[in-house]
Amino acid sequence: MVKFSIIIPVYNEKIGVRKTIEDLKDFLKKEGFESFYEIIVIDDGSTDGTSEILDKIDEIKLIKHKKNKGYGAAIKTGVKNSTNDFICIKDADGTYPKEAIKDLLSFLPEYDMSVGARHGETIKSQYVRNFAKFFLITLVKILTGTRVPDLNSGLRVFKKSLFKEYEHLFPEGFSLTTTITVCSIANGHPVKYLPIDYHPRKGASKIHPIIDTYNFFIIILRTVLYFKPLKVLLPIALGLLLLSLIIGILSGLFLEKVLDTTVTILFVSGIQIFILALIADLIVNKFKKNG
Repeated sequence: MVKFSIIIPVYNEKIGVRKTIEDLKDFLKKEGFESFYEIIVIDDGSTDGTSEILDKIDEIKLIKHKKNKGYGAAIKTGVKNSTNDFICIKDADGTYPKEAIKDLLSFLPEYDMSVGARHGETIKSQYVRNFAKFFLITLVKILTGTRVPDLNSGLRVFKKSLFKEYEHLFPEGFSLTTTITVCSIANGHPVKYLPIDYHPRKGASKIHPIIDTYNFFIIILRTVLYFKPLKVLLPIALGLLLLSLIIGILSGLFLEKVLDTTVTILFVSGIQIFILALIADLIVNKFKKNG
C-alpha cells in the first residue's frame, strides 16, 4: 500500500468543510489507511469563518494563506509541504465521493495519474457548463488526438514527480487541473479515468462559466503550443494558404480583377506561420532530446 498526501484547497467553505474532512478521515481509517496518509488543508485566505472552523479540526496539517491566491496556488502550497510521493487532491465542498480515492490509488504506480471522471444527474443538469465542457474536450481531442472524459476534475491522484515536472507551467487559478491533464496527455504519460458520481455542492460555486471557460481555452492552446506547436500552428498556416487560393480563384472568376493584395497578404502570412511552426517544432524536439 502506497503512502499518499491528500491536499484539500479551501476558500470560504464554512458550510460543508468540517463534514467533508471528518467524513474523509473516518473513511480512510475504516479502509485501513490510517498510517499511510496525511491530510493537508490549505486555507486560501478565507473570510467567512472557515479559518476558525479549520482551527478546531484535529489530525490535519493546516496551512493558511494570508490572502486569496487561487486554487492552483493552494495546490502548489500543498504539494510543497507534502511528505509522500503520491498526491491526491480533493475539493472541500462535498461534491466528490471520498470512496473513489481507494480505487484511484489502486491504479498507481502503473499510471502516472488517475482521475475521477464526473457523471450523473448533477452534471447533466448543468447545461451551460456542459456546453463549455464539450467545447473544451473537443478542442483537446483535436489538438492532442486523445479524448478526455473529464478535463478539470477536482478529484485525482498523481505522482508528485509528475507535478514537479510541469509545475512551472501551472497557473494560480482553477486551470491547474486542466493544465496538468493536457501536459500529461501531450507528453504521453499514462492517465486512467474512473467514472465517479458528482454530488450537489455545499455553498456557492466559485466557477464563472464564461470567464473560466475562456481561461481554460487559453490554457489548452498555450500548453499544446508549448509541447506540440505543429498541432496549433500548422492548421492555421494551411488555412491561410487555402483561403488565399480560394479568394484568388473566386475573385478571378467573378470580379474584374484578382484581389492580389488580399491574396498576397494571406499567402505570405500562411508561409510565415508555416515556417514558424517548423522552427518551433525543431526547438521543442531539441529540448526533449536534451532532457
